[in-house]
Amino acid sequence: MKTDGKTAVDEITKVLKNDNSLKLAINGYTDNSGNDAHNIQLSKDRAAAVLNAITTSGIDKSRLSAEGFGSKSPIADNGSEEGKAQNRRVELVKK
Repeated sequence: MKTDGKTAVDEITKVLKNDNSLKLAINGYTDNSGNDAHNIQLSKDRAAAVLNAITTSGIDKSRLSAEGFGSKSPIADNGSEEGKAQNRRVELVKK
């Protein structure tokens, strides 16, 4: 996980510690490089890495779920490197 990712996880952990009823879905995504099977696994791994980082900080795993969606639901054009970088992401959704 990159430094900015660790900072984001620290902030998310603070929010979760301040609201014990808050539950989050952690959704991983990729760009369209590679095949679907690879992208699904990569996105699952990306979401799991965030889940593991949050639980390592003391948050109960029962409050979290992690899923990977591969290259589905891009938020930017995969035709450019900038767009691909935006599509390689993890989103947190309140459950």
